[in-house]
Amino acid sequence: GDYKAVVRGHVETFAKDYRAYFETNDALDDVKRTMLDPMPRLTLVPGLGMFGHGRTLKEARIASNVGEMWIEAVRGAEAVGHFHPLSKADLFPLEYWSLE
Repeated sequence: GDYKAVVRGHVETFAKDYRAYFETNDALDDVKRTMLDPMPRLTLVPGLGMFGHGRTLKEARIASNVGEMWIEAVRGAEAVGHFHPLSKADLFPLEYWSLE
């Protein structure tokens, strides 16, 4: 198969799903937010590893660092019990929390 087309399809689906996530959750309160870039920041490729993405090398490195910390958090949670991710509704206010 055409690997490039498969990857492009996954990226387009991710961006479409992110836009829907934003629109659904942004409509739940009176505070209107500006949507972040809907492109993925991390890619997990079986057999190759995790790759960070961004508009700059610095952004890609930050994404990779966040991904590494996420993996450590999941491993730590699994070591003492189970990892349970936040729901999308609970995640949204954290993702769009004003840093002031």
